[in-house]
Amino acid sequence: MKKEVAIVLVPLAAVILALTPLQGQGLHLKGQLWGSATYGDDPAPTHTHLETTFGYIPTVSLARQLGSMSLVDVEAAYYWGRVTDGPFDTSGTGSIDTEKWYRLWTRVATERLEVRLGLQKIAFGPGMVLRPLMWFDTLDLRDPTGQTEGVGALRLKWYPWPDLALWGWAIRPDHPDEASAGGRAEYTLGPGEVALTYHYQQRTSLDFAGRQLLPLDEAENRLAIDTRLDWKVGLWSEVVFAQATEESMDSMKNDLLQVMVGGDYTLPWGDGVYVTVEHLWSRYDSFGLPNPFS
Repeated sequence: MKKEVAIVLVPLAAVILALTPLQGQGLHLKGQLWGSATYGDDPAPTHTHLETTFGYIPTVSLARQLGSMSLVDVEAAYYWGRVTDGPFDTSGTGSIDTEKWYRLWTRVATERLEVRLGLQKIAFGPGMVLRPLMWFDTLDLRDPTGQTEGVGALRLKWYPWPDLALWGWAIRPDHPDEASAGGRAEYTLGPGEVALTYHYQQRTSLDFAGRQLLPLDEAENRLAIDTRLDWKVGLWSEVVFAQATEESMDSMKNDLLQVMVGGDYTLPWGDGVYVTVEHLWSRYDSFGLPNPFS
């Protein structure tokens, strides 16, 4: 049975902000500006020795209190970047410009419930560098700007109890017969946390929101469990199992198992020396397991 999810991104918060009484609001303007230069002594024939990168992300956000326990806010951010490194195209300008929306979302939040709609960041999991749960973001610990691609989605967070958080999301499809939706449950116990995540993805091409885990199949189910323990040392893990909803050709592997374990510790040398280690094990195979999602 084919599943379909359609999301219409509308400026709902603008209507709410215009119609509700003024009880408290805040307008914030900010931006992120960066630049870098890299010099190489053996560039490619069509490149120069010096590569420069510049970028700017202006951001505007508006928030208003609807009552003592509720809030509505909107955020819009635009991305502009330029990389200069020799004649990339026939024009010989030697630069590539990138312009696009970076964030464009609206949110309604109460003490226990948060609903956010639009182009946003969806990221979870304890992994730092090797991240099997990097399904919707492009976060890289080595990138000092902390930037990540956004996805058009409807995302909900519900906190029924202080130690439990429930997520739900539906990703905006690129085509009418595509779908992408899932959920996550996070439970905090003592010095640690354990979470269970599920995601279903139906697609018609490889150009789809979310990183592809099974690139040879058109539909897949993902199930993951991740844990984190902060005690004398920090320990964490991410285990992801992905399975195609239909059988592939005999020559193609249609199951994926990824296991990542990591840890960190601060050595008592001087002001402290931070050490972190992660290890990732992956296997594509036909494990012969019954489909737990059917």
